[in-house]
Amino acid sequence: MTPEQVHAHITPIILQRLDSDQPRRGEALRDFLALNLPGLDEAAVASIASLAPRLPESLYRKWIGMFVGRLLE
Repeated sequence: MTPEQVHAHITPIILQRLDSDQPRRGEALRDFLALNLPGLDEAAVASIASLAPRLPESLYRKWIGMFVGRLLE
C-alpha cells in the first residue's frame, strides 16, 4: 500500500473509535484525573470533567495524520 492508501485506510478506523458522547467522555476524563491526581477531591474531578469542551473533528484528523506519518517513518 502507498502511504496515501494507508492514511485513507487508517483515518476512518480511528475516527470510528472516537467517542463523541459527552457523558462517556466525562467519565473517561474523571477516570484519567483520578488515576493521575489521586489526592484531588471527587467533586473537583467531576467539576473539571464537566467543563471539558468537545474537540472538533478537524483536530482529531490532524492528530491522526501525525500518527500515520510517524507510523510510516
